[in-house]
Amino acid sequence: MRLVTHARAYLAALLMVMVGLVAVASPASAHTPVVEGEVVCDTETGLFDVVWTIGNSERDKVMTYTSRLGDGTVEPNPATVTLTESGLQAGSHSLQVDASWPNGVTASDTATVVAEGECAKPEPEKVTVNPSFTDNVCVDNTYTEPGLDAPEVEGTTVRVDGTVAPGETVTVTYTALEGYVIEGQSVFEHTFPTEPASVEDCADRPEQPEPVVDQRSEVREDCVRVERRTWDIVTGYVWDGEQWVLGEPEVRNDTGWVTVRRLTVAERVAKGCIEIEGEEEVPENPAPPTTPTTPTGSQTPGTPAVPTAVDAGI
Repeated sequence: MRLVTHARAYLAALLMVMVGLVAVASPASAHTPVVEGEVVCDTETGLFDVVWTIGNSERDKVMTYTSRLGDGTVEPNPATVTLTESGLQAGSHSLQVDASWPNGVTASDTATVVAEGECAKPEPEKVTVNPSFTDNVCVDNTYTEPGLDAPEVEGTTVRVDGTVAPGETVTVTYTALEGYVIEGQSVFEHTFPTEPASVEDCADRPEQPEPVVDQRSEVREDCVRVERRTWDIVTGYVWDGEQWVLGEPEVRNDTGWVTVRRLTVAERVAKGCIEIEGEEEVPENPAPPTTPTTPTGSQTPGTPAVPTAVDAGI
């Protein structure tokens, strides 16, 4: 019986030693890569991204790994490596990592994530564009240079084709960048007037242009001499101290002609006109046409005459 007891004690001791040996060796089988994944919605594309994190279980050994996203190494724990997989649709996505260590141990780990829910691009921001053009014009003997103002607008690029000059055509094109949309017109075209083309074309003009055509005069039965002179009226000319502009009542028609008459006797007396050998003398700047009046009848010599109507069609 004693021998049996000693044998049992010996076997028990041997079993404890073997269990201890197994407990010491078991950590070698714990080598493993640690793979985790996080799903992120990319609002710029409306698709999902997965950010994969690869860790090393060992605190004293560098891990070498391979995966479908690339190969590399991970320093001892707690170091990690991050890999990003972009442009994924909704659904399940997995990543397997195969690893090895310098002591010859190999292991693998796989992580799976699910991309779900709404992932959409945001609505583009609306912007408006409105370039402005300045025509070359002559007003009151003042010349305005041709001009273009095509300001930069956030979320767009602008291109100008053509030359800003008299008689030239310019095209302004705005293009929206990613995340923006142009509301309304985006392409603008403008042609600048040919005249006036320069400051010289808008120089000071004489106060009264020379008459060019239709110089007629006649003496009516009432002894009033009526003279019709026609000038080519151009915007910017000054006649009799007043500015003449096409389209105003003093202008005879749209072609720019105006008819004026010689002073009546009454007007000559009122203005102190001088008669030389029976001829009336007209002041340097004849008065503009007045509203026609109806004759009152025959006039007595030496009596101031009433202004005579002038037929605009003569």
